[in-house]
Amino acid sequence: MSQKRDNSTKAVVLVLLGVALLILATATESILGDASKHVRRTIATEGLVYTIATGLFWGGVVSLALGFVVARAATAGQIAPLPLKRKSLLTLALGSLIAFLFWCYYPHQDANTIGSKLGLRLPGLYSSCIARLARIGTPEAVDLLRREWRTRGRARRVEAAKALLSTKWRPADRSEQASFLVLSGRYEEAAALGQISIDPLVEEFKSTDQPEERSRICALLLKSGDPRGIEAVQNYLHEKLARIGAIVKTALPLGAHASTSMEALSPTARRVVISGHLLEGESPDDKRPYVRGNYGTRESLESKAKSRAYQIYQSIFREVSMTEFESVVVQCRHGVRVQTVPFGFATLPGMGGTDQSMMIFQTSVAPATAQKVNWRSATLADVQRIWTIEENEIPSLQFIAVR
Repeated sequence: MSQKRDNSTKAVVLVLLGVALLILATATESILGDASKHVRRTIATEGLVYTIATGLFWGGVVSLALGFVVARAATAGQIAPLPLKRKSLLTLALGSLIAFLFWCYYPHQDANTIGSKLGLRLPGLYSSCIARLARIGTPEAVDLLRREWRTRGRARRVEAAKALLSTKWRPADRSEQASFLVLSGRYEEAAALGQISIDPLVEEFKSTDQPEERSRICALLLKSGDPRGIEAVQNYLHEKLARIGAIVKTALPLGAHASTSMEALSPTARRVVISGHLLEGESPDDKRPYVRGNYGTRESLESKAKSRAYQIYQSIFREVSMTEFESVVVQCRHGVRVQTVPFGFATLPGMGGTDQSMMIFQTSVAPATAQKVNWRSATLADVQRIWTIEENEIPSLQFIAVR
């Protein structure tokens, strides 16, 4: 009676465990997907997720089967045959799993057989099947690659599109060519086809989570001037501007305030402008013309301005891809006393005038030029070689002693 009660308890535990494992296997993709929203979704990560789900599923099946065997034994009052049945069942389950995996990874040469494996998300299986279809190159294999290219998730579409490059297949029309180029990562070539590439580029922009790719596509959509493309990137641009502002804030002295804005140079071109009192952490609109830092000469003031601009550029380009902007501008402002005198009269230092916040030093860097610099180790001299000094009022400033 005690053995029968033990078997009944084991049966209940095994059945409950099996049900729990099956439920967990069903929810695995959703659970791991939510836990890895900020991790790049690739074929490798999908394979890992589904391998875990498959393991949980088989564990659940075996646990349920064992539970029913134990329950039957408990009902019939059997004791001795139970370990043998359990061992046989485990052997059968393990053998079935090994046979299944052997079939999955065996290098079949028949396109239809390979096609039946494409839906199985096991590590490395999808990539090997796609590569094998590309090597076979038969019409059936090409049709399967085209199907994968058009219907699967982004990572799989990209791999299928690249595999098609090694076959004799060519796009049937310009629309298909545009989609094919976009999925192959050849965004500039796709954009060169004109308006027909806008929808594929917008779709790719929304589906990819890679910052560099989004930046490249955004630049092409802005350059196109197409309302569909410009509307698709508006929220992205505002979010990126906010991120740039946060990065600039960390590069400035404690308490400093600078504005980060985006200016439209034309309907298809934009630039980022960082403007403020960047020298000693004063307010951007500070109008007081008094030196409160260690820059009491023109030379030291200019050196300070260049150093601060360098810090800002380095902090931005080290962290963010800026391909979508024509340039990044840093404006250094300072309180200046401006005197207006009639023509022919000499100015009297320290006498009269109005105090105002004036832009005294402005530089710009084009993102295309910035790519030539290793921003992780760039020095001030490196950055000076690529920036353009657009305005420099420092040589015309007069420094006076205030009693």
